[in-house]
Amino acid sequence: MKLIDEITLTLTIFTDKLVEITNYKYFIDKVSNQTLESHLKQLDSFKNGDYGDTEKYGDTIGFNSMSSWNIMTDYPISVGHTSYSFEDLVKTTRLHHNKQYQWLLVEAYEAFEDYLSRLYAYVGYKDNTFWFAKDFGDISIDELKIKDLKWFENRVENKEKKPESIYIHFRKKMPLIELFEKNNPQNIDYKFKILLISKLRHQIVHTKGTISDIDKFTEKILKPFSQEKQEIKQEYKDDIFYFLREEDSKYHVWLLDYNYNEEKTSNTKYARLQEFLIELSAYATLLKEISTMYLSGNPLPRQMATDVKVFKDFFKDSEIYKYLREEV
Repeated sequence: MKLIDEITLTLTIFTDKLVEITNYKYFIDKVSNQTLESHLKQLDSFKNGDYGDTEKYGDTIGFNSMSSWNIMTDYPISVGHTSYSFEDLVKTTRLHHNKQYQWLLVEAYEAFEDYLSRLYAYVGYKDNTFWFAKDFGDISIDELKIKDLKWFENRVENKEKKPESIYIHFRKKMPLIELFEKNNPQNIDYKFKILLISKLRHQIVHTKGTISDIDKFTEKILKPFSQEKQEIKQEYKDDIFYFLREEDSKYHVWLLDYNYNEEKTSNTKYARLQEFLIELSAYATLLKEISTMYLSGNPLPRQMATDVKVFKDFFKDSEIYKYLREEV
């Protein structure tokens, strides 16, 4: 298979997964929005007294219960029950909608990590000088020459401190990646956003999307950007809080396109989740394009991937890359 086809296939596997996730999102939105609209109408009717005297009967409209059984006797056991109101239904619908979004983000980021590993394996397979020597393990150069792609993929599975170690190595061997992470027409710091996504994913998987120590959480994300100007760091911090909401002395990962307790959507261009999906796709494409340059049989593209100055000099009069002349 040709180089360009193999790398394109690797990217396509990932982007197909994002399309699938976007499709899931569409159906989740449809059901959740219909349910929310119905509960909001019921709540309005309830507040207008259509369901009777609320002061006399309260706002409880139903109960949910759970039962189990005694293993030794097989007798039924009541585990517990809860009552709910129309306000509870509205709140629960929003929380459930957000919870489903959270797990779509987990699925998307884990698919991205798989893509990153496959790409790292393939570049190492095509160019044995790309990896660190320790990545290969105890093997001779002659043995390495006959190893297939599957062997390289298995080696990546056991790579230490991934995906961080893979990010670091890509940036070291292909500095052009780091140039476009920070300088691009979208004015997005992709290094920051990918790190943010990974940390939010961690909280979703390990703490049900909650953050108890918000200072520690933000410090961990901002640590790699300690050399940035104070106003830039504040922008990053604001961006972190844009994807969180506070309740009961904890912060929660919030990915819907409206803020908690808002009935209407905000004026954001995309839902918070969709914003992340688009950025993951864009960043994956950047890695693919620069890796293709690095593996090119033509010396110039490889030089541009490994030497930012060569790239800038080549495109110094380009209108497409004119923003690089005003590099941050």
